[in-house]
Amino acid sequence: MEKTKQFFISVKMYQKKYAKAFLEKGQIKFSTPQSWVEYGKKYGDGRGDCLEGTIACFNNLDFENKISILKKYEFYNNKNNLIKMKCGNRIYKN
Repeated sequence: MEKTKQFFISVKMYQKKYAKAFLEKGQIKFSTPQSWVEYGKKYGDGRGDCLEGTIACFNNLDFENKISILKKYEFYNNKNNLIKMKCGNRIYKN
Protein backbone atom coordinates (compact mmCIF):
# COMPACT_ATOMS: atom_id res chain seq x y z
CA MET A 1 0.00 0.00 0.00
CA GLU A 2 1.15 3.46 -0.74
CA LYS A 3 1.63 5.62 2.32
CA THR A 4 -0.04 9.00 2.14
CA LYS A 5 1.43 12.04 3.73
CA GLN A 6 -0.91 14.33 5.58
CA PHE A 7 -0.22 17.88 6.57
CA PHE A 8 -2.25 19.81 9.11
CA ILE A 9 -1.94 23.39 10.10
CA SER A 10 -3.56 25.19 12.98
CA VAL A 11 -3.74 28.94 13.23
CA LYS A 12 -4.47 30.81 16.42
CA MET A 13 -5.03 34.54 16.44
CA TYR A 14 -3.77 36.40 19.52
CA GLN A 15 -3.82 39.90 20.82
CA LYS A 16 -0.32 41.34 20.52
CA LYS A 17 0.49 41.01 24.24
CA TYR A 18 -0.44 37.29 24.22
CA ALA A 19 1.36 36.65 20.92
CA LYS A 20 4.55 38.09 22.35
CA ALA A 21 4.34 35.87 25.46
CA PHE A 22 3.71 32.86 23.21
CA LEU A 23 6.65 33.56 20.91
CA GLU A 24 9.11 34.50 23.64
CA LYS A 25 8.10 32.14 26.46
CA GLY A 26 5.79 29.54 24.92
CA GLN A 27 2.91 30.73 27.12
CA ILE A 28 -0.60 30.08 25.83
CA LYS A 29 -3.59 32.19 26.87
CA PHE A 30 -6.75 30.23 27.67
CA SER A 31 -10.08 31.68 28.65
CA THR A 32 -12.40 30.23 31.26
CA PRO A 33 -15.61 28.46 30.21
CA GLN A 34 -17.57 31.26 31.91
CA SER A 35 -15.91 33.86 29.70
CA TRP A 36 -17.15 32.01 26.58
CA VAL A 37 -20.66 31.79 28.07
CA GLU A 38 -20.69 35.54 28.71
CA TYR A 39 -19.34 36.22 25.21
CA GLY A 40 -22.05 33.99 23.74
CA LYS A 41 -24.78 35.78 25.68
CA LYS A 42 -23.48 39.16 24.53
CA TYR A 43 -22.65 38.39 20.89
CA GLY A 44 -24.43 35.09 20.16
CA ASP A 45 -23.02 31.65 19.58
CA GLY A 46 -20.19 31.22 17.14
CA ARG A 47 -17.06 32.36 18.87
CA GLY A 48 -18.95 32.43 22.16
CA ASP A 49 -20.76 29.37 23.43
CA CYS A 50 -23.62 29.63 25.92
CA LEU A 51 -23.20 25.92 26.77
CA GLU A 52 -19.40 25.97 27.22
CA GLY A 53 -18.37 23.94 30.25
CA THR A 54 -21.72 22.17 30.53
CA ILE A 55 -21.33 18.98 32.57
CA ALA A 56 -24.97 17.90 32.69
CA CYS A 57 -28.22 18.44 30.88
CA PHE A 58 -31.67 17.07 31.63
CA ASN A 59 -35.33 17.67 30.91
CA ASN A 60 -36.89 19.50 33.83
CA LEU A 61 -39.91 17.18 33.68
CA ASP A 62 -37.80 13.97 33.75
CA PHE A 63 -37.74 13.63 37.54
CA GLU A 64 -35.96 10.25 37.62
CA ASN A 65 -32.96 11.43 35.62
CA LYS A 66 -33.06 14.90 37.18
CA ILE A 67 -32.61 13.46 40.68
CA SER A 68 -29.89 11.06 39.50
CA ILE A 69 -27.92 13.85 37.82
CA LEU A 70 -28.31 16.27 40.71
CA LYS A 71 -27.05 13.58 43.14
CA LYS A 72 -24.12 12.79 40.85
CA TYR A 73 -22.95 16.41 40.95
CA GLU A 74 -24.13 17.33 44.44
CA PHE A 75 -20.54 18.00 45.61
CA TYR A 76 -20.34 20.85 43.09
CA ASN A 77 -23.89 22.01 43.85
CA ASN A 78 -23.03 22.29 47.55
CA LYS A 79 -19.98 24.39 46.73
CA ASN A 80 -22.18 26.67 44.58
CA ASN A 81 -19.73 26.20 41.73
CA LEU A 82 -22.36 25.18 39.20
CA ILE A 83 -24.51 27.58 37.28
CA LYS A 84 -28.01 26.43 36.39
CA MET A 85 -29.38 27.65 33.09
CA LYS A 86 -32.88 26.88 31.81
CA CYS A 87 -33.59 26.76 28.09
CA GLY A 88 -37.11 25.61 27.29
CA ASN A 89 -37.70 22.41 29.25
CA ARG A 90 -33.99 21.63 29.52
CA ILE A 91 -31.75 22.45 32.46
CA TYR A 92 -28.01 22.84 31.89
CA LYS A 93 -25.44 22.69 34.70
CA ASN A 94 -22.27 24.60 33.90
